[in-house]
Amino acid sequence: MTGNAVSPSGHLRQVVHANPVSVEVYANIIRCYRLMDNLDELYHYTIESYRYCCTRAELARYYRNLGYFYLEKYQPDLAAALYQYSILYYESKQAENEMAFLNKAMKKEMKKNDIGQLQKMLMEAGIPVEADLITLGLIFKAGEEAEKKKDYGQALDCYKMVYDLSNDKEIANRIRYLEKEH
Repeated sequence: MTGNAVSPSGHLRQVVHANPVSVEVYANIIRCYRLMDNLDELYHYTIESYRYCCTRAELARYYRNLGYFYLEKYQPDLAAALYQYSILYYESKQAENEMAFLNKAMKKEMKKNDIGQLQKMLMEAGIPVEADLITLGLIFKAGEEAEKKKDYGQALDCYKMVYDLSNDKEIANRIRYLEKEH
């Protein structure tokens, strides 16, 4: 490269630097590295994106991206487990298509595992099976701060995000209370 030109990967790093907590930024970067067939960077940014996943759809995309990575690394059983696990978080046509492609490529129906088997496979591979606890804690803390400021709509949004990812009964009670009282 000459002059002030920025390489595609340099530009992508600048985008992340400008907005380091946007899962959409990571998703676009991962999509670019997928098109560039750069599995190392795809994996790196997929792992980085995990910390910022705040919804079931974002976690599902994280697992699908890992599924693609492991498929490309010739680990079809782990890829299938990741695609199946992603569907547990958020059903999508993309995950179904990826499973169909995997079945066709393997010339067999990939084993459908129950949630316990899926979690065991993922944990054995060092892949988290739930949302990042620091992220959940930060969202919860933001909800508490909003509640203290009597911004109940914002508080509810935060608590609902935490509940959606954790199914925590205490959070469910807090949501019910705020919905009833405010």
